[in-house]
Amino acid sequence: MALAREKGSGSWLTALPIKSLGYIKISENSRTNNINHALSCKKGGYVMMRHNCTRDLETEIMQEVCSDVRIEPELMPLDNNFMRNGNNAENARLDVSGIGGWGPYERTFLDVRVMHPNAPSCIDKSIDQVYIAHGKEKERAYNERVIQMEKGTFTSIVMLMSGGVGNKADRHQNRIAL
Repeated sequence: MALAREKGSGSWLTALPIKSLGYIKISENSRTNNINHALSCKKGGYVMMRHNCTRDLETEIMQEVCSDVRIEPELMPLDNNFMRNGNNAENARLDVSGIGGWGPYERTFLDVRVMHPNAPSCIDKSIDQVYIAHGKEKERAYNERVIQMEKGTFTSIVMLMSGGVGNKADRHQNRIAL
């Protein structure tokens, strides 16, 4: 915690790509490349790096206490018109799964979202509202499918890029730590 409070400790997270080294492609049709754009743009590498680092950390933690931990497990195929809402793609995947997260023989599925709290979609909401909105979006996409088809549990891991953790992610991490 003391290191996180140091002046400039998170400045590497907001550094812009260096144009002279070819780390940025400027096109005439692109939006201005400012800090908020670089941290929330789905076409850049920052979003994917944050997501994958968090996914891999959750995987390592689960491997300590769960069995059969998998990265990006493919979900079972759906029966005809099983789901009216949510992700009903044939090759849908979640980020991590493992047996023993919430129950001794139950498969737990996690889906990670690391968000930039200053993104345009979050700017007019409190941090708690942002956690809830992103968690509900994940649950609408996967919860029913995991419960009905996989016979498991689903937990959305919603985090801020600055290190904040949503309530469900916090509960999951506390459960794994027990």
